[in-house]
Amino acid sequence: MALLFFVGRCVSGSSSRQEGSLLTGPLRYDSFHPSQITRVFAGARRWEEGPSVQPIIDFVNHKLDETLKGRELNLSSPPEVDLLYCRLDEGEVSGPSRAAVRSLVHGNRRNDVSRSLITEHSHIPIFAHPHIFPLYDPYTVDLLLSWSITSSNRIGHVLLSGLRLGAGHGILNDGLITIHEAQKKRSIFAESQAEQQEILGSVQTSVWNSEMNPLMVSVSGPQTIDHNFDLGPLEVPVQFTIQNYSCTHDSRYLLRYSSPDASIPTGFVAPTFIGQKTRRGVLGPLQKDQAVGKIWVTQPGSYFLNCWQVESDVLVPCPDSKPAGWTSRRASHRYIQVAPLANASFVTVIQSL
Repeated sequence: MALLFFVGRCVSGSSSRQEGSLLTGPLRYDSFHPSQITRVFAGARRWEEGPSVQPIIDFVNHKLDETLKGRELNLSSPPEVDLLYCRLDEGEVSGPSRAAVRSLVHGNRRNDVSRSLITEHSHIPIFAHPHIFPLYDPYTVDLLLSWSITSSNRIGHVLLSGLRLGAGHGILNDGLITIHEAQKKRSIFAESQAEQQEILGSVQTSVWNSEMNPLMVSVSGPQTIDHNFDLGPLEVPVQFTIQNYSCTHDSRYLLRYSSPDASIPTGFVAPTFIGQKTRRGVLGPLQKDQAVGKIWVTQPGSYFLNCWQVESDVLVPCPDSKPAGWTSRRASHRYIQVAPLANASFVTVIQSL
């Protein structure tokens, strides 16, 4: 028997939290036989009325600013974070109470975070860790699997901790740039310039400063088409889906259906797009857009579709010098992504008899 719990926190500066649900239907407790593998897909939706996580981000930025600029560290505690507990199974079998789940998650997370901080930030004393880094990252969730073997009267649990939802945007970068430019004082925990650079590097690469391209592109079309080329060429529709996986930021994009630098594997034919060959737009947090392109097919073959390229800008507000009511934004991060060759999509057109 197994019970699955979803433990989420605030995940967006626009005041949202995550609530989990199963996407594969209810769990069946009688289906877990010896050596069997079961795949479970869980989804999350946002709670729009949830509190903002900005105080947590401001706390981390302020504490790192104090630490890296050589100021005396204020031993204050991070802001409290509301935790949202969701049971993902049907609830037919009684499981741990909410208090027990909270205790399990808190204890395991405290141990995991302590070990990772000691490894990642070796120049910062252990006593200072809880006064700089909050225990809970507001952009992550935990999954707790509670299990029991009734025949031997055994119970236990497995915790998957720190699963990130959405893309990160380097929330500490602005402060780190300021510190790099100043370089007047060393951290109170750094005895040399080399140790100062090591501390800066560990903060820049920490999970709190994770950064990634928030856009994902997928392409699909009919797998196989029969066509009589004696009647002339064929137009084949191809659908592109662009998804913004940022929970907090808009992204501006330019999608090219076919890049001139695309690599076509041996045995495939490069597609020739007709009509509109690009797509522009702005996607809000977690939004997606779809576009349909057309390829011109003049002969039988397998036409390779993973030859797109997308350029994207992550948008953030900037000081507005324009008249009231205008929105002024700048690109904080810029990415160029090309289609991967793995798990490629293609359309096979066959000469019909």
